[in-house]
Amino acid sequence: MPDSLLFPTSGSAALEPVVLSNTVSVTDEQAARMLSDYCSASSFSDDVWQADKVKPDKNVKPSSRNIYFTGISNEHLKKEAKRWALTRLVKGRDPAAISSDICMSIKHCADFIPDDCKSFAEAPPEALASFYAYLFSGERKTSLRKRLHYWHALEAFARESGFTDISSAMQRFVLERAPAYVKKEDKYIPDEVAGQLDVIFMKD
Repeated sequence: MPDSLLFPTSGSAALEPVVLSNTVSVTDEQAARMLSDYCSASSFSDDVWQADKVKPDKNVKPSSRNIYFTGISNEHLKKEAKRWALTRLVKGRDPAAISSDICMSIKHCADFIPDDCKSFAEAPPEALASFYAYLFSGERKTSLRKRLHYWHALEAFARESGFTDISSAMQRFVLERAPAYVKKEDKYIPDEVAGQLDVIFMKD
């Protein structure tokens, strides 16, 4: 990849991860060039990216390296989701985790945005409120911890994409706290019982 101000490959700037946002002009050619570092055959326009160059381990299922954008019908919003997914790949994030955030967070928020919007930045406040209600109102089988993760994934998408109005608005919503994680105690066999078992097995 040729060195440039946008994509430095040498010098101190090369040590920093490349961050794309809606405030940075990135051509389709540049995006395709970056994506080729992670995908052998997929192009930026594809609805499924096969990031086969990430974790090229025979024990890893090929499908676990796929990133799906098929659920986002608005092509403008889909392109913004792809730009964010590309930044995540550049930062070394797992393709399966990226795909999960796209499908479970960004896609569901996009469902509440009117079709005539050409950017997440144009989304009306009602869209964010609807996404909040979708995650936290009523009974849900999905754990609160996961739902909070999906909310914060959208917040990260908005912040890293330069949609400051959305990221600022999300911080004003009241969120429940997930229960503290309690580590399960390891089950063990008392020494006296273990000794008795040794005697039994030795007799057999």
